[in-house]
Amino acid sequence: MKSVEDALKLRLNNDHGMEYPDFASMWERMEQAGHTGESDSKRARGRSVQRQGRNLRKSVVALSLAALLAAAPVYAAIQVDWNGLLHGKSGIQAALSEHLGQELEQSVTRDGVTLTLHTAVVDENRTVILYSLNPGEHNRAEFMKFKGISLRDEQGKLSEGILRDMVWDAGSGRYTGYVESNWTPEGDTAKVEFIARDLQSFTRQEQELEVDNTTRETQSFNIAQDGLQALHVQMFPREDNRLLVYSEITFEQDEAAAWAKPQVVAYRDGAVVKELTDSLQVRPGDNGEYISQQFYRHSDVSDESTAYRLQYMKEEERLDGKWSFDLNLSKKQMNTGTAKYALNKPLETSSDDITLEQMVVTPTQIRISYRTREAYAHLPYEKITLEVQGMSLKGELWPTAERDPNKGEIRFERPLGLVMNGKTPVTLTGKYKITNHKGERTPIRLTAISGKRQSVTSQVGGYPVEWIYYTLDGDLYVETGSQTPGFGGIVSFETTRNNSYFAGETLIANYSGDDDNTAIKRYEGYEQTKASMYVSGYITVEPDQMIQVQLLP
Repeated sequence: MKSVEDALKLRLNNDHGMEYPDFASMWERMEQAGHTGESDSKRARGRSVQRQGRNLRKSVVALSLAALLAAAPVYAAIQVDWNGLLHGKSGIQAALSEHLGQELEQSVTRDGVTLTLHTAVVDENRTVILYSLNPGEHNRAEFMKFKGISLRDEQGKLSEGILRDMVWDAGSGRYTGYVESNWTPEGDTAKVEFIARDLQSFTRQEQELEVDNTTRETQSFNIAQDGLQALHVQMFPREDNRLLVYSEITFEQDEAAAWAKPQVVAYRDGAVVKELTDSLQVRPGDNGEYISQQFYRHSDVSDESTAYRLQYMKEEERLDGKWSFDLNLSKKQMNTGTAKYALNKPLETSSDDITLEQMVVTPTQIRISYRTREAYAHLPYEKITLEVQGMSLKGELWPTAERDPNKGEIRFERPLGLVMNGKTPVTLTGKYKITNHKGERTPIRLTAISGKRQSVTSQVGGYPVEWIYYTLDGDLYVETGSQTPGFGGIVSFETTRNNSYFAGETLIANYSGDDDNTAIKRYEGYEQTKASMYVSGYITVEPDQMIQVQLLP
């Protein structure tokens, strides 16, 4: 008996050329016979096979074969390539390559869709769970996603995870994805419930637009389908051969704003025109609209062969409900590679505004926590890196798990092969300084307001700033910008209406430290011929400014 099982296990571990039975028809026959269950593991425990006219030994062998073959697809047949999915997550890739992940291999099927949890990577900093999804008989859409995935601890507290868009893996014939959470066990292990909610499938849609490149007036289009209501487009030509395409879209269904991701795309001679690098910015509007802005090279979209289309995601199907698993997660195997270092060092020696408090090093990530003197203050450097063992690791800014307004974190993915301890030199480097300033509240007078573009120059923090103003469709538009190096842009400005400050609607706000510091605001229904503008805040930039803080030893 044991020799049969050993031989079969050997073949399962080396499954090249092995033919698997038709499990779909097997499950169908078993369901007709009344053998159904919530999960693969429960089905395996509930199976029974009765064969008449055979001796007991053959029955036992048959049962062993059936059990091993049924388990084969869960382990041997589901071979997933995680590299494409984990792009930018070198720490997780390193943990997997070193076999530091906790194998889960649990599946739950609901409405014919099977969710399989493969591996959990749990350490002092975070929990990452890799999963795959078999849509079964449901049509494979371009994109599928869960509305949310969360972990519920034994006290009932929910920790919402950050989802990565699922990717189709042709090799396994499944979607692959991962969820990342700040939750980690307080001790070495903890029991949690993994909950995936409401599976949605989407396809990309396109709609032709008759857009006129030559006008600054608002161009409106009635969409009235797939949860979208209307689209409003404006063109803002810039002096440096750039065209800014600004669009607002409103929704008939509020929930469509969470997944539609609408974007106006330019085509020339049937091919997509590439927007300028890193120029696409999206944000929610004050009234629930979706705002998008992107720059094109004006010469690329100026001739008659240029056409515009609205692209968006359409929800094709939704399976309401939840796929849940009871897990016992452990960070034991990660503890040997985890170390905590108290820092308590100022980010800048000349200021105590920001203090670096602690560095936690795990096999997958290096996380530095800091405290700010003012609530919601930002780090003053645009580019943060960690220099260690000849490597330069790029940092990402994150809020803390407890959402403390005076605390934040800088996270660095730990690459494969990085070896470090308390004596390893580690330096935090900040480049491209951005400083916030409060406005001086000196009014800037705009006079003789009309449909004609006019300008006036004022001093803001010692920098000359040009104010361009005009009316269009009954609204007042105000553009600000400066050609002087070092000026990063006006963060906020406002006027007065009915004896109170009126902020208006921000259309464009480029103050991230790049060469374009333009800001554009719109004041709807402005009927007066003069206005006083007040600067609430502005920023300055020092591209060559750099700091280095030695963290270890």
